[in-house]
Amino acid sequence: MVVWKAPQAVASLIGTVACLVIAVELYEDLTEHTSHFRLPKAVKVAALCGFAFWSVLEAQKAGRRLDSLLGVSSDSLVRTT
Repeated sequence: MVVWKAPQAVASLIGTVACLVIAVELYEDLTEHTSHFRLPKAVKVAALCGFAFWSVLEAQKAGRRLDSLLGVSSDSLVRTT
């Protein structure tokens, strides 16, 4: 099943990058008054929060898929505080 996990991990990484690019463009619209998107300010704020949240979810999914692809389990990771 390793063959199928690689494309899924790549798709998750692409999704993460796409969400981050959109979130950064929305942030620029709000802070630098550019106009990547012609939306009301309230919609831009809501969309920025949504895309930022979604990019975190995609990054976690990509990490899990890459870990399983590389054979790393969460039990074998050493956590230091």
